[in-house]
Amino acid sequence: MQNPDRARLAGPLARHAEGFRCDLTRRGYRQGTVARQLRLMAHLSRWMEDQRLEADGLTPAVASAFAARRRADGHRVLASARALDPLLGYLAGRGVTPRAVPVEDLPAAERFLACYAGYLRGNAAWQRRPPTSTSISYARSSWDGSPPPTATHGN
Repeated sequence: MQNPDRARLAGPLARHAEGFRCDLTRRGYRQGTVARQLRLMAHLSRWMEDQRLEADGLTPAVASAFAARRRADGHRVLASARALDPLLGYLAGRGVTPRAVPVEDLPAAERFLACYAGYLRGNAAWQRRPPTSTSISYARSSWDGSPPPTATHGN
């Protein structure tokens, strides 16, 4: 079993490590997954420090740039921006980073996907709520791109 305490953090995200670890544990993540997420956080924090970025500068675009750097460096595990979704969600929930665009400001198709993803996350049948990226992935895979049906009255 991996010890989450092995991930030593420095840089702009260091002060959020313990809270993030507790949040993942509270949400039911296994110890090995928590350890991997903390190592990813440590790598991101060092990279952000090299880029002279503060924690509040962690945007989806920055996460994508970091993921591209990881892939270029040969990482194959946790090498996409989606791997950072738990961290981005945690930081946004604490007001450290900007929140996502409000659902009502999204185009109709994206609004549908966001609502369906929210339904999946809140469904009591899930023992542990899936991360946002998983819910959105499920929603995207179940939508064929056609507009929602319109109601017909009596025909």
